[in-house]
Amino acid sequence: MPLLEFTQITVMRSFNVIVSSAYLAAIGSGVFFGLFGCGGYVWHKRLALWALATFAVAILACPPYWTPRFLYRLLLAAMLPLLFYFARVLAASFNLGFA
Repeated sequence: MPLLEFTQITVMRSFNVIVSSAYLAAIGSGVFFGLFGCGGYVWHKRLALWALATFAVAILACPPYWTPRFLYRLLLAAMLPLLFYFARVLAASFNLGFA
């Protein structure tokens, strides 16, 4: 058995890891910016959005023969910014601010 044998199961597992990591990054960064987003550093938000864009490209670039159809992958990638902003809005309600 070769060391790097790619089967449908291993590619599907790696696709699931990419999708779950992307969703955790979207929710985690949304919660972070919702709780601690005082507007101090602009590059934090840019870094988070670039990371989410990279995850979206990774989801879309998976091999089409071993992963779900393109429309399904497109919907999975489109959920990333929605999850980010939804988590940010929910977490912002717990931000006490500097009033």
